Amino acid sequence: RTVLLVCLVWSSSWALEDDFAGIVLWSEGRSATTTLAMSLHTAGIPFCKLGGVQLKETFYHDMTTKAIQECTATVAGPAVLTHVKPVFLWKTEQNHPEEALNSTKDMFTAFSEAGFTTVVANIRQNQLARDLSAFELDMKTKHGTEAFYDDALRQAEAETYFCQQRIVPKYQEWRDLWQQGILDAVALGFKVHTVTFKEIVEDVCRPVVEVLALTGKRNLNAYDFECEVKLAQMGKSHVGMPLSDRVGTVATDCITEQINEGGPDFAWMLDDNVTALEPPKYTFDTVAFHAD
Repeated sequence: RTVLLVCLVWSSSWALEDDFAGIVLWSEGRSATTTLAMSLHTAGIPFCKLGGVQLKETFYHDMTTKAIQECTATVAGPAVLTHVKPVFLWKTEQNHPEEALNSTKDMFTAFSEAGFTTVVANIRQNQLARDLSAFELDMKTKHGTEAFYDDALRQAEAETYFCQQRIVPKYQEWRDLWQQGILDAVALGFKVHTVTFKEIVEDVCRPVVEVLALTGKRNLNAYDFECEVKLAQMGKSHVGMPLSDRVGTVATDCITEQINEGGPDFAWMLDDNVTALEPPKYTFDTVAFHAD
């Protein structure tokens, strides 16, 4: 189940300032990023264009300096937004090996040179929940919606997905790359604001207003805001179902063993049928780079 929260912000006299603000939403997928991106878009910030087409994930297969420069060269207004997943660096290396940006430092350098100023870094702290969501999306893409509800097929696929790889090192790699991107953005002078999955799903309007304030696009005291939150079901999933029913006993055993071996930084992710949104206070603080 994916919940789409749409934040609408109105003002009869609102106009963006003349200075340009490029925003990079730096986040893995399945982390309420569509919710946040579409809400910012609704609030008046367009997505980057590539090849004349406006796309949320503009650089999915084309994370190159040339593509980033094309985005800002075709912007009609004073602000633009793009959602960048860490995996884009790998996908571009496969598709454009000679032009690919090979590190987060190279990537954010290219964004800086193209005029981008702000990074919104979003994370779903329960990486197991994010991975389960990604697995279920892959199931629907690979086999179709009807096959997704075939318990035997889903559980057989889960055994392959979760038992034939080491998931804790994978989650650590995701987290490290995400955090390295933040450090590189800070070092390059970007304004950086972090937001968690929990903050978005509880009140998406709050991070929307925070991002608009961070970019300098609004004087928040000068305008009246009305925020309406709408819920929409975008597809279905098995969120909240016991893990063994969701992926089968074999995959559950693989997941449980590996997550517990990762220690308290990962073991909390198994709580409440993998629905816990954030770690208890005694574990790591994933979001440690808040910008004022």
